[in-house]
Amino acid sequence: NSYYFPNFMPAAETIWDGNNFTYNEVPEMPGVDPLSGHTVPWEIEDGDTITYPVVAWSTYEDELFHENTMKNAINFDNGWMVQMWADGTYITLNSLGEPGYEDYATHPIIYISASLDYGEHWSEPIELTDISDPDINFMEQITVYPYLCDEIVDLGNSWGQIHFAYFDDNSFGSYLYGGGQNSGGQIMYGSIKIDFNYWPSVDAPGNIISSFHLHNDPNPFNNYTDISFKAPLEIRDSKIRIYNTRGQLVKILTPSTDNSVKWYGKDNNDIDVANGIYFYKLETKYGNVVNKMLLSR
Repeated sequence: NSYYFPNFMPAAETIWDGNNFTYNEVPEMPGVDPLSGHTVPWEIEDGDTITYPVVAWSTYEDELFHENTMKNAINFDNGWMVQMWADGTYITLNSLGEPGYEDYATHPIIYISASLDYGEHWSEPIELTDISDPDINFMEQITVYPYLCDEIVDLGNSWGQIHFAYFDDNSFGSYLYGGGQNSGGQIMYGSIKIDFNYWPSVDAPGNIISSFHLHNDPNPFNNYTDISFKAPLEIRDSKIRIYNTRGQLVKILTPSTDNSVKWYGKDNNDIDVANGIYFYKLETKYGNVVNKMLLSR
């Protein structure tokens, strides 16, 4: 139960230290490729391949040009960095015939990831132009070619601001390479304020997230299960995201103040999901923890 992207290209940066190049994945993927040593969006567990929903590019050769733009901004005084890129994961899933991704057939998503230590650690990617965004309707837009101003403006009190633009294409695909029509589009502008105090400190990811304990009970379950976690400090604004074995997002849950939440085996549309294995990911500002459970009605 896995998809293999034959031309998978992880978002990354190459760093020259004066003598050698180092390859730094941005963000770091959950698995490691034994041949290259680079992180990848899959891993082998008990002989089975487990895939994860992460950034990737479409397998469409004619449309790859539309989805491989990456820009970087920095504030040298504070060590802040922001990475922005266009992502075609959902386009790929639609092209493979995976149900539920039809609306993304011509819609790459623009992402950002932030760092407060010159790129040593990165935040989880944030979807800026998802069509399901509750604040802005991107359903009618084709969000391609993001361009990020290369300076992060210091607003004081650990707040920074980025300015960017992207192209809302009228016809998906590069006309130059035989993709879309030569019908133009609109240049869109955006500005985002970022609280760099929100991102974890340099020492936080390894020291804190490793001491989280995430579990669900009962497991297996047939009606509902209690998902809960324990942490060495107070956690606010956490989310639980549930995925099926194909990497599709099934449900988003918000834990209560006691760090627990019930899942009744339903998706975001309140429809019963099928029996099987599901992965649930705890998302916090200090990092993420993943576990799995079995639904058997």
